[in-house]
Amino acid sequence: MTFLELGQDAALKSGTFPSKTSITSVVSQGGRKGQIVDYVRQAWEDIQASKRDWFWLRAEFTSSAIVDGDGEYTAAGLGVGTRFSRGRLNEDRWERSGWTIYKTASGLSDESPLAFMPWDEFRECYLEGVQTKGKPLHFTISPTRAVRLGPVPDGSYTLRGERMKRFQTLAADGDVPECPEDYHSVIVWTALTMLTEVDEALVQLQTWRGRAAAAYSLLSPGQAPRPPADATAACRAGGPRPARRG
Repeated sequence: MTFLELGQDAALKSGTFPSKTSITSVVSQGGRKGQIVDYVRQAWEDIQASKRDWFWLRAEFTSSAIVDGDGEYTAAGLGVGTRFSRGRLNEDRWERSGWTIYKTASGLSDESPLAFMPWDEFRECYLEGVQTKGKPLHFTISPTRAVRLGPVPDGSYTLRGERMKRFQTLAADGDVPECPEDYHSVIVWTALTMLTEVDEALVQLQTWRGRAAAAYSLLSPGQAPRPPADATAACRAGGPRPARRG
């Protein structure tokens, strides 16, 4: 369903308008129509924010932008798209990153895992004192959202992996939520929950909440990964932690 179709469906189910065609566009709407459109947009953003690793927010990338002596890259510099959010991981702890690196001239025979390191530890290990260039073993995401590699590359490398995209924002009539269409109803029910909360329609609110919860319960198991059986072992599989200084 498109953004417009979601808005039309929500408008009809709300009981406010007699038909779906009462809303002809999601652009520049005011009053009750604008309210419904805004809640549909917000509902989709809230659903995306409810989990860190929805499948539809994951994207593969390959970048040959890594060059000798440069250990810092923006998302644009890596060519990974304008919606880059982070690596596919929780950035506050050690975890398998899903990223690999190889010397471009050597090809895939040189490919090895690139382990994630939290920013504070990365600074301590790689940004203090004199550093020796080499094949990168770790990466981090800096506070400015740049990708930092350690050690600093000693040549041209190719980086591969998965990235997480920033949340999709619905704006135009034809915009389609990136989750599978089978689950689009959760957006409508969530938007109606928001609408009835403002209206203080408490009896109807319980109905919409129940339907939103039921739809979300179908979405969540099928569109997000399950944790590994041994989470501790999985965190350690990304590579050894370098020894702390001092």
